[in-house]
Amino acid sequence: LSRPRLNGRGWGHSLAYLIYTSGSTGRPKGVAVEHRQLAHYVGALTGRHPSLAGRSFASVSTVAADLGNTAIYTALLTGGTLHLISQECATDAQRFVRYLEAHEVEALKIVPSHLSALMHSTSLESVLPKSCLVLGGEPLFCGLVEQIAAATPASFIMLNHYGPTEATVGATTFQIAAGGSDDATQTPIGRPLPTTRVYLLDEQMQPVMAGVKGELFIGGGGVARGYYGQPELTARRFVPNPFATEPGQRLYRTGDVARFRHDGSLVFEGRRDHQVKIRGFRVELGEVEAALKSHPAVRDAVVLACAGEQGETTLAAYVVLNNAAGENVEAVQAYLSERLPSYMIPSALRELDALPLSPNGKVNRVALQAAGGVAPRHLKEHEEPRTETEREVHAIWIGLLQNPSIGINDGFFDVGGSSLKAIQLLSRLRQAFDVELPLATIFDRTSVAALAAFIDESRGQPEGDEGLGRMLRELEQLSDDQVRQRLADYRQDNPEPSPDV
Repeated sequence: LSRPRLNGRGWGHSLAYLIYTSGSTGRPKGVAVEHRQLAHYVGALTGRHPSLAGRSFASVSTVAADLGNTAIYTALLTGGTLHLISQECATDAQRFVRYLEAHEVEALKIVPSHLSALMHSTSLESVLPKSCLVLGGEPLFCGLVEQIAAATPASFIMLNHYGPTEATVGATTFQIAAGGSDDATQTPIGRPLPTTRVYLLDEQMQPVMAGVKGELFIGGGGVARGYYGQPELTARRFVPNPFATEPGQRLYRTGDVARFRHDGSLVFEGRRDHQVKIRGFRVELGEVEAALKSHPAVRDAVVLACAGEQGETTLAAYVVLNNAAGENVEAVQAYLSERLPSYMIPSALRELDALPLSPNGKVNRVALQAAGGVAPRHLKEHEEPRTETEREVHAIWIGLLQNPSIGINDGFFDVGGSSLKAIQLLSRLRQAFDVELPLATIFDRTSVAALAAFIDESRGQPEGDEGLGRMLRELEQLSDDQVRQRLADYRQDNPEPSPDV
């Protein structure tokens, strides 16, 4: 049978999907990926790594980003099995471990900081697939690699995978040798997939020498069609390939900076602009700043990326507010929550009288970084724990966030918490109180007081006097005469009972 054709071309030229990524102007960019580019990616990946084909592959990321496409299409197009793990399961270490125990998951694609958060809530071995781990979405530091290598057999395959959405999921891979990476700090992103071309170019679009940093350009069959409905931006970022032997070939300029190692593999060195990766999602700091500045109370704002102790990236915001009465950062944070996804909301926000400027009049981001980042916010009046449950939850928060000044009314994400730390908090609460709490609990009840009250309710214990709570539970098992006698005894010992009695 002949293939149907569309507009004189094969169906491979038709649109497979649109993936929207962050934009520095506040306008997201829709990356248009065609079927032929997606097919190229899967063919190139399995051609480089045949062991991935036909595997039982798990995806733990949202389909709103292309990170999970490695698992989805590699499994579906090579006769494998696909496991679509829900967000609730993927962010709950205990549930995730139970899923892996119940199913034969051979391969997993995951963001390094996500894996790190899971392994801090349980053993590393229990959250790993049977035979192959693909890491991508953010820089991979060698500390995590060494831990994984120490916990897996020599036959275990570990890949570091790199590629922007505009190059259809991934463009390079680096297979980490048994025992870990030989790089001192950051694992290389490796070499291009088959029929993919990479170039490191200087400002004059000329190749740089090995060891010299240059901007990374990607060419070949995986380069996407362009940005949907934005021809000017497409022309700026998808440029003619000056090294092509055939007309019409293009390069995507990533904005990433890299260098070639002595062995020819690539090492990621950072960004030319203010773009960062948050849990695998690409975020333009300018877009978050644009959202902040759209609030009527905000006169100016700057957003910085901060590295956490587990390698995860979080956002910190500095804002200058207008002088009108009643304006505060709490209102600004609530405003962002209604307009941005959770991974784009700064975990810390500080009000400044003015932003520091460099001699040329631009915002001095280096000065802000030198100030030590943004201190966690305390938007509520400080109050100490009142009940035993509050004291236990409070102690867990302090140990996790390393912030001894937390009050029971402070919000978890206002005092240094993040989505990844929420996973660890959930695990510690489960161990301390022996209760099953969904991850949504941390987002719905963001203070120590609210979380402690929910835990008491889950354990069948009313908030307040815990001695009384235990007695009331016992009363349910007694006869009427026994109840009257117990209440009489209680009133004798407590002549002025609380209103709850």
